[in-house]
Amino acid sequence: MKQFKRQLRYDLRAGTFQYWIWYVVIFVFFLCIHSIYLLSIKKIAVWQGNEQQSVLSYFDYVWNVLKGVPEFAGTQRGQSFSVPMEWFVLQIICMIWNLFYPYMDFYERNIQFFLQAKSRKQWWYSKCTWVVINTILYYSVFFISGIVATIYFGTKNELTLQRGLLCSEVWIEMPLWKQLILLFLLPVVVSIAVGIFVVLLSIFFHPIGSVSIGLGIYIASVYWEQPYLIGNYSMLVRSSWLQSGKMNAVIGMVFSVGVIACMSLLGSRWIQKKDVHKKGRV
Repeated sequence: MKQFKRQLRYDLRAGTFQYWIWYVVIFVFFLCIHSIYLLSIKKIAVWQGNEQQSVLSYFDYVWNVLKGVPEFAGTQRGQSFSVPMEWFVLQIICMIWNLFYPYMDFYERNIQFFLQAKSRKQWWYSKCTWVVINTILYYSVFFISGIVATIYFGTKNELTLQRGLLCSEVWIEMPLWKQLILLFLLPVVVSIAVGIFVVLLSIFFHPIGSVSIGLGIYIASVYWEQPYLIGNYSMLVRSSWLQSGKMNAVIGMVFSVGVIACMSLLGSRWIQKKDVHKKGRV
């Protein structure tokens, strides 16, 4: 346990505190997304002659990024396939960020580590824990940017999940615990699951191929509304709590946690059986 704590402290120092500027850049990036969204809403409001409708609540800013799109497959003929860019960018940045540090750490110092470490499992579980912490911090920056945008462009009175331009009757009547799961819990758990999966692939295969598989999972999730495509669960409009869809949030939570557990166990087994034969590979 002491060695695991020491390894985790190292990961937090080398993979989180050392890259604190990334959090600042991503915070500013999300503020820009919120600003562009507000300007587009104001433009529509001016065109409609009702500028009062351009006041956004905190829910509006978060919904704009997390909403996703309805299933493409099976919709109207002739409809062009398009990926919801706000949602897609949120997922891809998180996935690549979760991949970058574990792979670089493994590539740069794996020989030294595997020669000295008593247990490779501790190294792997520490990286899994780091992915969890990093994903939570990443989404915290996103949610905080929404708070800042709400206060800066409006007032503290708009810091609500129950009022806004996009609030539907179903959402307003939904219990608070369901709202919290859909907005603040399920997207985070899905990103953790994908993050650990991609990190596992990158260590044992090639990082470019791992990123490509991650991209494929998210793009396929946009195209098909299927329970085994995990990206579906992080798009709000796919939730059966909001409409008669196939994506049950509880099933999504169980599925995502199951993926996290399976990938963590598989990684601990595989890394024990691999031999280091050159720098950056096992």
